Amino acid sequence: MSSKAVFGALWIATAAIAFFAGTQFAGDGGAAYTAPGRRVAERQETSVAPKPERAAPEPDAPPPAPVDIRKREAPAAKPYVEEKLDLENVESVADLSARFMAYARRKLNQGPEGQKELYRTFDGLIRNRELAPLFRDEHQLMPLAYPWMRFALEHDRQIIDMMEALYREAAKNPQWFEGLDNDPFEGFTEGLALLLPGAVDEERLERFRGYVREILEQEEDSMPKALRSNRNEFEDNLEMWGKPLSVEQMIAILQDPGESDADKLNLLRRIPPDQLAGVDVAGIVGRELERGQLRAISSLRRLSLTDGDRVALDRSFLTGLSKSKGQWYTVRQFLDSTGRRKWDQMQPLFDEGLRRGGELTAAMAQALQWLRDKPPPEYVQNVIDSYELPEQTVSMLKQRYELK
Repeated sequence: MSSKAVFGALWIATAAIAFFAGTQFAGDGGAAYTAPGRRVAERQETSVAPKPERAAPEPDAPPPAPVDIRKREAPAAKPYVEEKLDLENVESVADLSARFMAYARRKLNQGPEGQKELYRTFDGLIRNRELAPLFRDEHQLMPLAYPWMRFALEHDRQIIDMMEALYREAAKNPQWFEGLDNDPFEGFTEGLALLLPGAVDEERLERFRGYVREILEQEEDSMPKALRSNRNEFEDNLEMWGKPLSVEQMIAILQDPGESDADKLNLLRRIPPDQLAGVDVAGIVGRELERGQLRAISSLRRLSLTDGDRVALDRSFLTGLSKSKGQWYTVRQFLDSTGRRKWDQMQPLFDEGLRRGGELTAAMAQALQWLRDKPPPEYVQNVIDSYELPEQTVSMLKQRYELK
């Protein structure tokens, strides 16, 4: 996990956390920035009057009832008013932080529309090169980290509402994210997502799971960059948000034809391999691979596969690789995960993949450069002679295998 995501998880401060934290700390703790000397003076002025003493609790008084934060709701939203963040004559990172914090407070208070506007504004900020010089001095950034953490905790319900508004938009109207960067969403998919199970009740968490399932059902090639680049994180969300289940309950789900393979794949990572007898694991993984869900490859490392399993998985993998425009390293990962280290074990996959044509042929040819157990040079020469390959791939193959 990136340092940006760690700070995002710690502060919960919407996408602003990823901007004023992670690789660049910033923020301010009040509605507007106040110079340190002025804050001291204000504290002195307000501390003249003695504080009233608190009455001691009755000896037998019962302790206060615990508050379930998962059921706490955000304050009622104020009317949405479109506005722009004032970036005229920004003097320092503290000045920018104060302006953005005041703006974020207003937008968070305006419900889903204001929260989505906040997200778009933040996206514009991280790509604003004119502001980049403000973030060169860490000594100016570090004092602003704590106030943003405090801001996040004060507005935690509204930030969770913002997260839901964005996940819902990603599921129902993904093109809303067209042209936006992928980094802002990481504050949610890698940051706040870690804390969500303890921050919302089961009903709301299931709603979030539903959004993610809809997002993952989308064709990867059609997804805007902001969503496509977070696809792995969305899959991790489903896994980390899984319900507590016994091994017996998970096995029952894996054997239920009515459950989705995506959900089953997440369960496979939670069950010891020696308890998977009777489960068609290769079938579950194969169907996900065929859909282009190549992260399913990692599940194969834990399994004992037969030759028949490998043949079926090869067909699914090549189909998925064509859909997802996978790269050469995915081929090597698949071979390693299915226990094939020798060329004679690998060759059937290459023979079939090369024959399929198009970008898949190019990816398979490129993968030949990086095998631990290399094929005979004449095999590679035949690939060069038989298929139309990018010039760079041909050149590298010839160099790798010392061909003329």
